[in-house]
Order: sequence, then C-alpha cells, then structure tokens
Amino acid sequence: MLLTAIGGICTMINLLYNLKRGYKKASLFLFIVFVDLSYTLLVSWIINSYCPELIDVFPKQNKFTAFFVEVIAGPLLETFLFQFLVIELFFYLKKRGFNINDLVIVWTSSLLFSVTHYYNFVYILIIIFPGLLYASYYLFLKKEKQNLVFIRVFGVHSISNCVAFLVDIFP
Repeated sequence: MLLTAIGGICTMINLLYNLKRGYKKASLFLFIVFVDLSYTLLVSWIINSYCPELIDVFPKQNKFTAFFVEVIAGPLLETFLFQFLVIELFFYLKKRGFNINDLVIVWTSSLLFSVTHYYNFVYILIIIFPGLLYASYYLFLKKEKQNLVFIRVFGVHSISNCVAFLVDIFP
C-alpha cells in the first residue's frame, strides 16, 4: 500500500513537470487545490472513522486563535520556510554549479515540512504528501517563471488548512 501511494505521488509530480506551457494558470491552481482537498478529506475521514486520537493533537484554544494560527500564520510561515527558503536555496546552489536533481529538491522540502509536524509519527507520514504537492507546485511555477509563486502555494496550503479547520469544528 505504501509503495502504491509513493507511486501515485511520483506520478503526480511527473504530471506537474510534464505539463505544457499552454496550461491555464487558474486551472492548475484549482487542480492543485482539488488534489490537496481530496487528500485532506480522505485522510480525515479514514482517521476519524478508525483512529480519531491520531489527529486530536492540537491544544484546545479559542476558535479565532485556532483559525488564525491554522489558516493564516501556519501556512504563511511554513510556505516561507519549507517551499520558498528551501527551494530558493537549492536554485542558488544550482546557479553556483551544483548539480541537484529536482526530485531531491522536492523531497528535501517535503521531508523538512513533514518532520516539523511531529505531533506523532503517523501525522508526519500523513503530511509528506501535502509537502510533496506544495514543493512540486512551487518548483513548477518557479521553473515556468510565473508570478506570485509564493502567494499561490500559500493559497493552496491555506485553503487546505481552512477546510481541515472547518471539518474539525463541524464534524
């Protein structure tokens, strides 16, 4: 099952890299949001059905604070640290002559992103896929020399966290 999931992730990454220049920016953004939300909702449903204590990891706080942290501050900080800084650093090294494969960049970004979600080991594993998605999307947009790369990736992450937040509040 794990190998199937990894194969699906690699296929998705490959799809992003093989998109032709004729794609519509909004369509790609919506596709990434759809994939991320589908994954988030599927994982939430499976865990809530079989083992809800795995994702009951956040301390209880008022809803405004929780919303601000989970939907705005968290995605903003994580996008900055794990997509922007990591991927831009690798691009800097590539410009200096280092031969770095794009998959190394994506996996490094994703693994750093996931290990900071250290609430429990299962949660770290769950977060690898969104990390791969955000890093792949950032890298794809950067290589295509698109504008607002940071804002787009932050937007996808924030939308996903918002839906997860709403699912937690209204199960």
